[in-house]
Amino acid sequence: PYGLFCLTAYAADRFPEVQFQILDLQLEEPGFNVGQFLATEKPDLTMVTAVTPYEPYAQDIGQIHRTTLSDKVSWIGGYHPTVMPEETMLERNFDMVGIGESEETFGELLKLWIAGEAKNLGQVNGIGYHDALGKLIKTSPRLPKESLDLYPAAAKARKFLIEQDTQYQTYGGTKIYDTSPGSLATQRGCKFNCRFCGSRRMYPMGMRQRSMENVVDEIQFLNQEYGVQNFYFLDDTLNNNPKRVMELSNHIISRRLKIEWVGMGRTDVLDEDMYRIMRRAGCVEIAFGVESLDPEVRRAMGKGSSVENVESVTKMTQRSGIEAKWYLMVGSPSPENLKSAEITARGLEKMRPNKIRVFKTIPYPGTTYFNNPSLHVLPEYQATKIASLCP
Repeated sequence: PYGLFCLTAYAADRFPEVQFQILDLQLEEPGFNVGQFLATEKPDLTMVTAVTPYEPYAQDIGQIHRTTLSDKVSWIGGYHPTVMPEETMLERNFDMVGIGESEETFGELLKLWIAGEAKNLGQVNGIGYHDALGKLIKTSPRLPKESLDLYPAAAKARKFLIEQDTQYQTYGGTKIYDTSPGSLATQRGCKFNCRFCGSRRMYPMGMRQRSMENVVDEIQFLNQEYGVQNFYFLDDTLNNNPKRVMELSNHIISRRLKIEWVGMGRTDVLDEDMYRIMRRAGCVEIAFGVESLDPEVRRAMGKGSSVENVESVTKMTQRSGIEAKWYLMVGSPSPENLKSAEITARGLEKMRPNKIRVFKTIPYPGTTYFNNPSLHVLPEYQATKIASLCP
């Protein structure tokens, strides 16, 4: 739960008198009783994070909180509430909604509560709340002021995770080190503008970056404190700046860290020296957002790279000893059709990435696709026919 780790690490560093707990429901058995947990722990503030597909589930948790702890405060944040705060707050299951990056917002809120000024919510930028008449009040947008290097590493919040000994899913395929993985990011935001992506709504300030020394400090902390040797970089495009990636790799190599890591990258970054040094530093897989090999579909998606780039970067990473994974999408707005899928299938035969993951297009709020009336998903019989084209 990287977002909750970020918030908790920031707040715990500034308010040591506050007790924190992080409950990751992915680690619990089906049927876990959220209401019973809340009734036992009685938190003064419950924070829930949600992306679009799971927002209804987050609303259920908010409703349980409202029933179980009616005198306590609840907050919902994350991508979906940031883009659609009015819809998120419509059912009145939460007292507040966090809009955008919320570390500094959370810090200001805690400062008010500790000072006994919890009613002065209008002073805090980056939130939404209902006034006495039930009207949703949105404060001014939050524009973070602090450098990311000044934020405590998200990994520092791992000690607050309730299920300490549970193994998370590892990422990538050929793992030498079978340990619990660590997730981290070197930057926030993306300078590109694919039409299906809502990153710019979450990070309207554009890209904010950590120094690579700061990033490797966090890797080393997880490695030494928790024995973590598998790492997953959450950057939208880790390889968008070869100089930064080479700096990251050199820091890992110079500190002699025995780790493996994976990340996501763009297909138009064709720097073979960079991929070679990434491999030396422990990179085992890069996931590329290929989406489709039909040039017309790629143009409609706003992809800035060519099919030739896809082939070149796939072979380049493989020559460097790094596995190439492709992310593919089906069901995007026209001009996608069955012929488009056939083009992609034939390209798979020719280019042979190590892995693929195929996703149905989901019209996330905040994206160009969200209000597109032509959004459709290929019928099942066509998907079966497409599958038969691949060896």
